[in-house]
Amino acid sequence: MSVEYLIVDRKQLNIFYTLESKEYGQLEADSRFTLPGDDRGGCSWGSGSYGIPNGELRAIRADFIDRDVPDTLDLTLSVWANEPEREKPLESDADTDFDTPDRTPNYLAEFTFTLTFDPYYTAQGEVIPVNTTFTLDGQTMTLAEVELYPTHLRVKLEDDPANTAWLKGLELYLENEHGERFYASTNGISATGDPDGEGTGTFWLDSPFFSQGEHLTLCITRA
Repeated sequence: MSVEYLIVDRKQLNIFYTLESKEYGQLEADSRFTLPGDDRGGCSWGSGSYGIPNGELRAIRADFIDRDVPDTLDLTLSVWANEPEREKPLESDADTDFDTPDRTPNYLAEFTFTLTFDPYYTAQGEVIPVNTTFTLDGQTMTLAEVELYPTHLRVKLEDDPANTAWLKGLELYLENEHGERFYASTNGISATGDPDGEGTGTFWLDSPFFSQGEHLTLCITRA
């Protein structure tokens, strides 16, 4: 296994890696993170790399919800062969039923990498206060703030306690003065709940961080 590239900012980590084998034609890997102090709170991760051929880039994305990316963490990948008839487990498991869809694979190897991040990159991003109130179908909402990072953007909405309905979902995009549009994230997290309220609180969109625009307009098309 080789960790090839990292994309990291204050709130998101993307890891690109490869798996190689002279014996197995198709390897897969289950990942886990160990944060400093073994604290995993406020972090969500996943991979859409199932079925990627050996030798090609695979990706793991970690989103840090209410905390920043730490200075360092351990990445552990447990590797298994997507060839049950040829699988050679690290430990004998004679009772394994390969016809059971939810079976735990017999891991062939385990790799742990300690990743340390350049503080220049983990400092990238800013929180922009907005505090603008508007009305949606008779309900009062406040656009509290926008978090802008190289990897994504977050729009935080707050509802009024006097509202007679709570927000279940929202379709929205941002547009700059050049007509470029930035839509809701299609991979990974698209929204996170408001811990202090009933409705959805924060919406995740594609990032305009590297665009040339200086102004953004929030466009809500459906609530």
